[in-house]
Amino acid sequence: MTLAEFKTFVASHQVKFDGAQPIAAHEFDEYERRLGHPLPQSLRWLLGTQGYSNCSGVDNLDEAVERTLTCRTSILLPRNWLLLNDWGEAGMVLLDLPTGRVCWCGSHNAGNLASGQIDADAEWFDGYAEWAASRVANL
Repeated sequence: MTLAEFKTFVASHQVKFDGAQPIAAHEFDEYERRLGHPLPQSLRWLLGTQGYSNCSGVDNLDEAVERTLTCRTSILLPRNWLLLNDWGEAGMVLLDLPTGRVCWCGSHNAGNLASGQIDADAEWFDGYAEWAASRVANL
């Protein structure tokens, strides 16, 4: 989904995307510096204009970045992943920073990420915009 298509999608579901605490541009720049990768434009736009909502699929980007950096050391999480959310038994949501693809998989996959082995039951989304759009359908 292009950024323009995503903006149109969000506008057509505005009530579900109305959120809190939009993120300032300089904060995104700092997150990208710390992660060593750019964030998808769709994520920057949504969180920068709408803030956090149930449909954003991210509870707190600052915490997500901190958790990711911790996991890079503790479980050798590869540098390409951003752990967007860890929902315990409901699974974890990961963003592959170079490709923009999002993976929702069981938390038991955390130890397998270093070898690139994610269970076949993982649900993949072509990008952050597709992930956020799926939240609309599932909430």
